[in-house]
Amino acid sequence: MIDDFQRQLGGVVSSLIGITAEVCIRGDADARFVFASAKSRAIELLKSKTGIWVEFWDASEVAPRHDYTFDSFASATIAIVRWLQAA
Repeated sequence: MIDDFQRQLGGVVSSLIGITAEVCIRGDADARFVFASAKSRAIELLKSKTGIWVEFWDASEVAPRHDYTFDSFASATIAIVRWLQAA
């Protein structure tokens, strides 16, 4: 059975298809998250107690370049697309 959280993650994945080299849902149960990469950049998106948390990675870095909390999947997706397209 697909729950609401799974549906929301799937919506993010659908929005990123064609923009990224790889996009998928990883993890299990409440630890599920979206991973996407394009050229030298990547993101991880997950749901936290405070909102939608996104880590923005540069391939050359050992830690995320930025991490932000968004109030909606839509606003997080917009920021993700901008980050990945700027690669």
